[in-house]
Amino acid sequence: MEHLNNLKEEEIENIVYSTEAKDNSYKILVTQLQEKEMPGGYKSGGHIFMVKGGKVIKDIKIPCDGLSCSISPDKNFFGLTTMGPEWGVYYFNKEGILIWKKILDKRIGCVEIKENYIVLYDKIHEETRKKIMELNLKGEIVKNN
Repeated sequence: MEHLNNLKEEEIENIVYSTEAKDNSYKILVTQLQEKEMPGGYKSGGHIFMVKGGKVIKDIKIPCDGLSCSISPDKNFFGLTTMGPEWGVYYFNKEGILIWKKILDKRIGCVEIKENYIVLYDKIHEETRKKIMELNLKGEIVKNN
């Protein structure tokens, strides 16, 4: 975005999901496209904003809508699920560099990064979600429910 250097967290629109590292060192905000990026109506796409101290430090544009995100317990990685036109999982290092991306043939509602593996759920809400898949940290399916 053209004003990234001055963009503050409270100026970000269309936030779908956010999560913060356990030590509050950084936050990830997942959004749909910003309003000004959609003149004439909705378009698929979104952003992953990395926020530190209330200021955006990185803007990663993605080709589909973001859905959920999770930061690893050691804060060195974060993951993101996407919806339409593709259902996928993106895995980044803490600098925001894409490590891998996996497109799936089913709806993924939520991602949770554990110490040694990644859990994918059908929904975001903890009360009603069901585990549908586990991946290793390389993005390979190790358990498919």
